[in-house]
Amino acid sequence: MPASGHGICRHLDFEAGLYDVIFFESLSWGWESLPVTATAPVLKDEEVYVALRKAGRDQSFFDNIAGRALVAISGYNYGFAGLTTDDGGTSRAPAASCTE
Repeated sequence: MPASGHGICRHLDFEAGLYDVIFFESLSWGWESLPVTATAPVLKDEEVYVALRKAGRDQSFFDNIAGRALVAISGYNYGFAGLTTDDGGTSRAPAASCTE
């Protein structure tokens, strides 16, 4: 049975035993009151943005993403959305649309 993966549902799915391990999380994102064990951080500050390669486009394309059309996966956190995991925070980010 697949876990729902978005927002608070990932905590409920965990409590229901629908999965054993979740990746790219922080204990401060709602896990404090749950009986969990966590590793030390494996990656730090590794947010990666991906864009279509075009002639003349280089790394500077990502220097300012304000005004860019963005897609965000529901339940994940993004620097451009203040690292919130709630769907409302991500969808309020400039020019962001959410998908599951």
